[in-house]
Amino acid sequence: MVPTESMPNVTQKRRGRPRRDPQDDRTPRDKILKSAEELVAKRGVHGFRLRDVAVQLGVQIPSLYNHFKSRDDLLAGLAALLSKEGIEAAAAVRVPKEGYLETYRRAARAYAAYLYERPAAARMSLWQSSQEGVEVGGWERNAKLESDFHSRARDVFERGVRDGALRAIRFDQYHAQLLSGVANQSLFRPYDRKLKRVALKILQDEAEDFVVRLLTPDPEDE
Repeated sequence: MVPTESMPNVTQKRRGRPRRDPQDDRTPRDKILKSAEELVAKRGVHGFRLRDVAVQLGVQIPSLYNHFKSRDDLLAGLAALLSKEGIEAAAAVRVPKEGYLETYRRAARAYAAYLYERPAAARMSLWQSSQEGVEVGGWERNAKLESDFHSRARDVFERGVRDGALRAIRFDQYHAQLLSGVANQSLFRPYDRKLKRVALKILQDEAEDFVVRLLTPDPEDE
C-alpha cells in the first residue's frame, strides 16, 4: 500500500534522535502506537496524521515506515491493540451467582471504565462502526480472538434469553447498542484527574442503567 502521507522535503533539517530514557524499555513500535493512541484520543481518527506522530516522537516520517507501511497500517495496529485489551477487560468478568443480568451489568461497568481510561478506543470503536461495508485493511488481525470471545458471550446471552432472565433480543443487536451507547457517553466525560472518580462513576452508572433497561425482561412479552 502506498503511504497516505507525503515524504518530507529532503532539504528539511534532520531532527536528532530523541533521548533514550533508561527507565523506558518500550520498543520503537510500542512508542509509535502510544503516540498514535494519544493523538487519536485528542483529534479523532479523521484528524490523525503520521506527521504529528513524527513530531511528537522527534523523528522523521520515513522512520515510521520501518514499523508501519502507512497511516492505515498504523491505525490497524492501534485497533488491534485496543480491541485485544478491551476483550481482555470484558473477559475478566465472570458469571456471578446473581445471574445473567448481573453479569452484563458488571461487564458494562468494566467496559465503561476501559473506554474512560482509553478514549482512543471509544473514538475508534465509533469509527469502525461507521465503516460497515467498507474494506478496512488490517482490522482482521484480531479476527480469531474476537470471534472466540463473541462466540462465548453469545452462548451466555442466549442461555439467559432461553431461561427468561434476559429480554428476547438478538445478541448482535444488544452488542451494537452497548458499544455505540457507552462509547458515545464516554466521549462526553472528559478525562480530568481531579474529577476522575466522579466522572467515571457517572459513566459506569449510565452504562449499567443502559444495560438494565435494554435487557430486563418485559412482563408484557411473557
